[in-house]
Amino acid sequence: MGHRILIVEADALQRDLMQLALQRGGFEVVSTAQSEKVRELILKHRPKLMILDMFMPRINGLDLIKLLRAEGLIAGMTIIALSSMAFREIVHQAAVLGVSEFIIKPFDMDMLLDRVNQVLGKTD
Repeated sequence: MGHRILIVEADALQRDLMQLALQRGGFEVVSTAQSEKVRELILKHRPKLMILDMFMPRINGLDLIKLLRAEGLIAGMTIIALSSMAFREIVHQAAVLGVSEFIIKPFDMDMLLDRVNQVLGKTD
């Protein structure tokens, strides 16, 4: 198996499609629909990459990144943000917080796999 990836996405279909595409791409994938479980999953699985929906219920993506960064849990972790709304301010704030890529929904799973491979430095 390749690098371990954590998917944080509330939409079950979107989450399942991403998980399947990434597993087929050779990655080990852990996923959750609940932002409050992210800390526990990071500690347990130590993912190399987190794919994070910016508009999660309870804790939004930006606030979650801030909390995880304050605890030192995402040092060295690559983050890809997902959103159906790419407001300039949100994209800017995500970049300031260290997000490597910002992908607009809906997106093609092949494109996601390409982006994941790019940010993790994999080549074919």
